[in-house]
Amino acid sequence: MTKQEQEIAELHKTVHARNQQISDLQNQLAVMHQQLEAITNSNGWKWLQRAWRLKTAIAGRQTPAYQQPSTKMVAAITDSQADEITSLGQLSDEEWLQVLIESITNPVFQNVELPGFPSEEVQRNFVGESAETALRTIYPFYCLIKKYSTELGHPLTAQSKVLDFGCGWGRCARFFMRDLKPENIYGVDVLPLAVNLCLESGIPGQFSLIPNNPPLDFPESSFDVIYAFSVFSHLPEKLAGDWVAEFSRLLRPGGLLIVTTRGRDFIEYCSSFHGREHTFVWHQLLANSFVDTQKALAAYERGEFLYEANGGGDNPELGGSVYGDTLIPRQHVEREWTKYLSLRDFIDDPAVLSQALIVMQKNQ
Repeated sequence: MTKQEQEIAELHKTVHARNQQISDLQNQLAVMHQQLEAITNSNGWKWLQRAWRLKTAIAGRQTPAYQQPSTKMVAAITDSQADEITSLGQLSDEEWLQVLIESITNPVFQNVELPGFPSEEVQRNFVGESAETALRTIYPFYCLIKKYSTELGHPLTAQSKVLDFGCGWGRCARFFMRDLKPENIYGVDVLPLAVNLCLESGIPGQFSLIPNNPPLDFPESSFDVIYAFSVFSHLPEKLAGDWVAEFSRLLRPGGLLIVTTRGRDFIEYCSSFHGREHTFVWHQLLANSFVDTQKALAAYERGEFLYEANGGGDNPELGGSVYGDTLIPRQHVEREWTKYLSLRDFIDDPAVLSQALIVMQKNQ
């Protein structure tokens, strides 16, 4: 074979190899196309699109003043695929949580000014947490309120009236600005500081100061939902019962009372602080609470109301007669509170909520 023939033969081999590579790449591309088509037809793709648009929209916000996004950004968030993100009411629960978390540093979303926050120290003084952690802790409670409202035949609408009993600095009340008209959100607290913080933060709603004891200055059948997070985890027995009776008066037929209290494991949590001195005041209070662990556990299993008076620190509105650490077993709720409302659920599971959950309903 001549040199020229050898070169031609080598060239044919090279061309054949390249053609095989092209064929392999075409096959791979066809498989990838099928995979992409399967993904874009899935429910997960829609969620991913919404999550990306939300992230893009949040990234386009400026603080402290809102500025119009660039032309490119407008196209990204106003095309036909972004129709769902046109108002707060059309955000998913997870998206809404993310918006509120972002509002800690960026207070405007979609031209809506979101509520502010008190200092992190003030937040921690009220709930032991601050910023994103505080919002993530209360978020499952907010979701459970909506879940039970729907499941028990009394779903929340923009016209529903909701009362946040013991509103604190408004970490839970702010969630409902997406769901309710501002005039239908109510918050009450015994601490003047709490009411002032809600007003100063710009949380939509009506906030007012109340006494430690009922009644409240609302007419009968005022509310569709009354909720209290980490309030009945501090009330003594008689006062707790008196408030349940008052809530029965204030709820509309079919309305819900959803509150939390300490779970059974709080007794053993206190035992971990027993037997030594603590510099942190709350830890010392725990060390002095339910000091006979087995006795307290036995009482809880018998359905007894457990209360350790420890007062509210520097708050003159709180004292041992109205504030401490409380565990309310299901048996006590069934025995005492069902005089006023029907028990719909009782959950003591940290995987569901950080405190035990009590769900009650007023009969139709």
